[in-house]
Amino acid sequence: IYGILPFFEGSQSLIIVTHNMGLVKLIADRIVFLEDGKVLFDDSTKIFFNRPDKLIADFLVVYELWLSKIQKINKYFYKR
Repeated sequence: IYGILPFFEGSQSLIIVTHNMGLVKLIADRIVFLEDGKVLFDDSTKIFFNRPDKLIADFLVVYELWLSKIQKINKYFYKR
């Protein structure tokens, strides 16, 4: 994804569908958060991460727990 980002600088938009919050923090300036096909949030990345409502906060906690587990698994397999 990082290789194509320079092509979208300026007035062009790029829509990315992801659960990778690290990527979102790095490249997004706007987030549309969906659950069961319903838009629950449509605003800036800054507001999403700094002032989330309960549902988004719960999602971010679960994401951080998942990410922590993935990092531990990667450390285990890549040590060998």
